[in-house]
Amino acid sequence: MREADVLVVGAGVAGLSASLTLASEGRSVVLFEKRDRAGGQAETSTLIENFPAHVNGFSGADFQREFCAQCRKFGVQIEYECEVRGIISACDSYTLDTNHGLFTGRLVLLAVGMENKRLDVPGADLPRVYYGMTTGALDEIEGKHVVLIGGGNSSGQAAFFYLRSGAHVTLVVRRPIEKTMSKYLVDRVAHNAVVVEDTVTELVERSDTLDIKLSSGYTLDASCVHVFVGQQPATDWLTGFVQLDSRGFLVTDAKFRTNRPGIFGVGDAVSGSIKRVSCAVGYGNQVVPYIHEHLDGIFFACYLDI
Repeated sequence: MREADVLVVGAGVAGLSASLTLASEGRSVVLFEKRDRAGGQAETSTLIENFPAHVNGFSGADFQREFCAQCRKFGVQIEYECEVRGIISACDSYTLDTNHGLFTGRLVLLAVGMENKRLDVPGADLPRVYYGMTTGALDEIEGKHVVLIGGGNSSGQAAFFYLRSGAHVTLVVRRPIEKTMSKYLVDRVAHNAVVVEDTVTELVERSDTLDIKLSSGYTLDASCVHVFVGQQPATDWLTGFVQLDSRGFLVTDAKFRTNRPGIFGVGDAVSGSIKRVSCAVGYGNQVVPYIHEHLDGIFFACYLDI
């Protein structure tokens, strides 16, 4: 069994930010990430342009690479491909049950983030159907047809990436993109991609393409499909352990504390949080003084496991 002051579940931007600051201030930190890389939703972004003091923007992959290097510099232990299966409470600590073994900490910070919602249509899990952005979806992009389902900013960023790479792009959206996408992305996408206001009813695999059937009766063919139909908090495994709201978001107080002493929540999966990269960095730093406050003297009683 391994021990640390703080166990951080989720290596998205908020989790990385909190881990970095805590470690730089002398706390021992283990950071758990179920994927093979950190960065959360931001890592999948091809270009982040609205982060302060970065005029030309940067890729999510570069962002997480530098962030992780900073964390390791200050001693954060990052456990990749590590799924937390449960939390066991004791009188003055918590133990995480993971596929990498047991880890015990005086405090747990839940930075579990969001996960992509799935399409509820036949063929939604076919090969070449991707949820969110995967820049390695096509070996050769130029001249290929890519269909993006959804009209939010993530879809707009993906469209911009593929258009810059020489692909033909069609967005299938339920509402005009002017109502769902930031203006700077609308300006780049609207005149260069085909925007179809419709809904998908089925995906069918062909030898080297996918057919996307629409409710209007039309069919699109594409080399690959990316789905951006919303997200939900990755908190199913916490049901009954900490308080969640009606949509599954973590309920915390002004100090980021859940209803369980020693369990804090931060980032996109917290009810009422603002879903921005810069905000996630801020949340990760805001929680730090309250974690210090807890570790430096707040003693909590034993709780029964749920």
